[in-house]
Amino acid sequence: MQPPPVHAGFDAPTAPDAPTAPDAPTAPDADAPYDFSIDLNGDGVPDQLAAALDELNALAAQQADSPVLAAQYTDAMTRFARRLPYTPETRARQQALWAVHERLMAAEETDAAVAIMAEMDVLRAEIALDPNFAIADRVLRQRFLDGLAEKDVMVDKSEPTEAAVVFQDQNEFVFAPLISNWMAEPVNPTLPCDPYESLPGGANFDVLTRGDLLFMSTRARIPNFAYAIKFSHVGIYHGVSATGVREIYESNPASDDGTIPEGAQLLDINRWSGEDWCISLMRENNTTVSEDDVLDGLEWAQQQRYGMGGETVYNFNLLLKAADYCTADMDDCKVYCSQLVWKIFERFNVDVDSNDAAYRNWLVGQYAAVNPIIVIAFANSAVAPDEVARSTVFVRLSEGRNRPNERP
Repeated sequence: MQPPPVHAGFDAPTAPDAPTAPDAPTAPDADAPYDFSIDLNGDGVPDQLAAALDELNALAAQQADSPVLAAQYTDAMTRFARRLPYTPETRARQQALWAVHERLMAAEETDAAVAIMAEMDVLRAEIALDPNFAIADRVLRQRFLDGLAEKDVMVDKSEPTEAAVVFQDQNEFVFAPLISNWMAEPVNPTLPCDPYESLPGGANFDVLTRGDLLFMSTRARIPNFAYAIKFSHVGIYHGVSATGVREIYESNPASDDGTIPEGAQLLDINRWSGEDWCISLMRENNTTVSEDDVLDGLEWAQQQRYGMGGETVYNFNLLLKAADYCTADMDDCKVYCSQLVWKIFERFNVDVDSNDAAYRNWLVGQYAAVNPIIVIAFANSAVAPDEVARSTVFVRLSEGRNRPNERP
């Protein structure tokens, strides 16, 4: 008996049957599910999956310059989603997950959004039980993390001191002064922390200057961003208050325990010191955008647009990052964390949404039963903290995992 066909969950074009000579060998089915058991080079990545991702990445890099290549990219992504060898039950759950996702986009209150994300967690846990989904998810996440690990690191050209651990490379700590003559230099260090491992060395908060970005990764998802591979939250360093408190400008939903109020506001940097959290610090590269531009954008956001005391509530609708939710008096302003960062840089025509191909591939893998054109449209219209972190506008200052009793 033939196995039942894998439910695709969307209509996709199929190639017509080509005539073959009676004795000609049958060509492999271009629409057959990928065979994840084939790994000839033993690298832990199924060969057919690796080839599909290589094709997608090559087309993604060129599609903006050619309508023909853009159409080929759409077709390739459609085949990719259809050929992922998930069970029919997994695909049904992915469709259900997308329906819950659409409810999240319409949520107005934190309590409702948190309840919806709890539903999403249940469905994701069930989907993760599919062995082939687990393989694809591992590979797709790692492709994104590999790209993030190659991010340029800001290092100092002057004599090194033992003031700060900037990064760890091949188990040797590389030190640099806190602030002086910082220059961007492309290197490929091993990250001091990733979402799955706990390695030594917390981020060095002493390198921060006004306008730098802070990215947060926690082992347990917090209700900031439901679509995180590594970073679930991002904020902007504001500086030191009149009372000597170092503050971060960020937008959050209200926390369950009441310690974090809702909206865009200034919060004590100590809230970023959660034990075992991975924190990454980044700065503009000073070529795409200047430090003065960043400070002007921050001033605009705080004084003219979103306020600093929760006047602007959290935006659970991740779509339409470019939409202007504000009236003149800011009564109906809404903004989520990475949207706040994106808006500040958009003010001077700099797009910090990388629309990273590896992130997009992962998102399609999460929702393979949904038309990938819809999923890609969502990815392009929203801006995730992970996508900001992959932007070439920023270089990494320092990264590490917090340890007990460490405070910024």
